[in-house]
This record gives sequence, C-alpha cells and structure tokens, in this order.
Amino acid sequence: MSDATASGAAAIGYFKTYEEAYQALIVYNATACAQAGANAGIPRQYWDITFAELYELYYSSKFNNSKKKLSRSSVYCTKAAFRNCEKLH
Repeated sequence: MSDATASGAAAIGYFKTYEEAYQALIVYNATACAQAGANAGIPRQYWDITFAELYELYYSSKFNNSKKKLSRSSVYCTKAAFRNCEKLH
C-alpha cells in the first residue's frame, strides 16, 4: 500500500475518525508554518521594510510608473489613507 493519494500528495497519517484526522491536520499545518517562519513567501528584500518605505514603493508603482492615468481623487485618497496610518510609520 502506498502513502500517496490519487493526486500524488503524501499522506500524513491514517485516523479512525474525522475528528482525529482534523486535529492531526491542524498540528501538521501549525508545525509547517512555524518551520517556514513569519516571512514565508515574502521576498527577502521586503523582510525589514518599514510601512513608510512600503507605501513609497506602492505609491510609485501605482501612480508614477502606471500606464493608466488615475484620478486626482485616487491620489488624494491614497495620501489621506497613509496619513491616517501615522502610528505605523
């Protein structure tokens, strides 16, 4: 008997009840997340970035480098939202 499912994914175990299987899956996923770390999936260059630096990157890509012409209202609302998040920067 193989430990792989029809999709080719390896089984993490076999359990008598749904509840036991579900609990095992919770533990398995929690362990995988802890091993991956808080920055899993985020490119290394962004690990230590401040909120203000992130905003500048976003603003530049959205308004300065965009091929699409965005309204003044959109620019104003984005700047206002950043100002309202002052505690983060």
